[in-house]
Amino acid sequence: MALLETSSLLHQRGGDAIVVLADEPVPVPLGSPGSFPPAAVAFHVRADPERPARARLGPVRRGPGGLPNVPGGLDAHPCAAAFRLAFAVSRGTPGAVSLGTGGADGWAIDIEVVE
Repeated sequence: MALLETSSLLHQRGGDAIVVLADEPVPVPLGSPGSFPPAAVAFHVRADPERPARARLGPVRRGPGGLPNVPGGLDAHPCAAAFRLAFAVSRGTPGAVSLGTGGADGWAIDIEVVE
């Protein structure tokens, strides 16, 4: 949802934005601790396609996408979709990345690697 909102904002206003996604387990008194590690990921996104970038991200859309592997058990993390996207960009992997479970009824984003 954060990428969709950022995409809309940049489309309307232009400029740059930093999108940060993070989560950590709840404290012991509130639930079961340690179900996933505390972790975060951030993206620097911009509206200007002519400025240097590692990749270009297409619009967030409904449809299937790949589920790139992420290390360290992050595939079960609440921010797993963002980690998959970050790893795909960092590895230079083009194509659709799922922002959910990978199914046709989910959300995805296309990555175009910039040479």
